[in-house]
This record gives sequence, C-alpha cells and structure tokens, in this order.
Amino acid sequence: MTLPVLPGLSFAPGLSFEESVAKRVNLPVCSPSSDSSSFALVVAFGRCKFRLDPCSVGIILQATIGGPAPYFRVSQLTNRTFKFFVSSKRVGFLVVNSRSFVCDQYCLSFHLWNDGGPNWKREYALFLAEEDRSWISSTPKRVLIKTKQYQHLSSRYPHRPVVV
Repeated sequence: MTLPVLPGLSFAPGLSFEESVAKRVNLPVCSPSSDSSSFALVVAFGRCKFRLDPCSVGIILQATIGGPAPYFRVSQLTNRTFKFFVSSKRVGFLVVNSRSFVCDQYCLSFHLWNDGGPNWKREYALFLAEEDRSWISSTPKRVLIKTKQYQHLSSRYPHRPVVV
C-alpha cells in the first residue's frame, strides 16, 4: 500500500508524543495486531488542508501522536470524523487527555469511542421529558367557566334522575 504524500506535514510532534508515551507507560502508541488490548478512539477534524480519507488520516495521526500510520486501522465515521485504534487503554487516555492539536495544516480533537458515539436515544428521551416539563398547558377561559358551572350543578344535584 502506497501512502500519500502530504506536503508541509511535520512529524516532530508525533515523535515527541510517542517518546513521552514510551517513557510514561512503556508501550507503543499503536500495535500491528488487533488484539483484545487495543483501544478505540475518535478523531474529529475542525479544518484540514488535505483531503481526508482513512489513509491520509493515518498519516496525520502518525505526525500528531506517533506510531506507524497503517497500525492505527482508521475507519471513517462521518465526513470529518474517524475511528482509530491505539495499543491499549492507558495509551488511549494519554491521547484523549492531550485533547486537541492545532497546526497550520490541520486542527483536530480526540474523543473516546463510547460504542459509536453519544447515547442519542437516551439523550433524546431526556430532551423530550425536559420539553414536556417546560410547557404549561393552558385552557381557554370559556372552557374553565363552563367546567366550573357544570361542577357546581353536579354537586347540587348529584342523583338527578334522567327523564326520557
């Protein structure tokens, strides 16, 4: 597989981050195998001078957090959002704690995968419940007056026989 060339991309930040990860947790940033210790993350791009596809995102990740580009196993989620894997949970939290990276060529932020993104069904249900609580139902004044009149009559004549 031939990796595309991304002009002006500096790999110095990635080498620095990779070195700090190796010192802190004694693990590589990413590994060639997809074993059970792999940890999924999401990267979202704010802006980018390059065409974003899984291959170019792998190279950008290599330039940002180190590790060989193919080992990230990048897959596209949406237009500017991609899922990728690092070697372990400890490495994943180091990446997520770095929050974001900005340079002249691109701006990106890291997020936890969370089984495919936010729990939108739960959040939508909470939103609907909040909306229901925020609305006060009102009744026209005429209906209220008629209701009160009929309540008054029904309390006066509770067992009035029906004449046919």
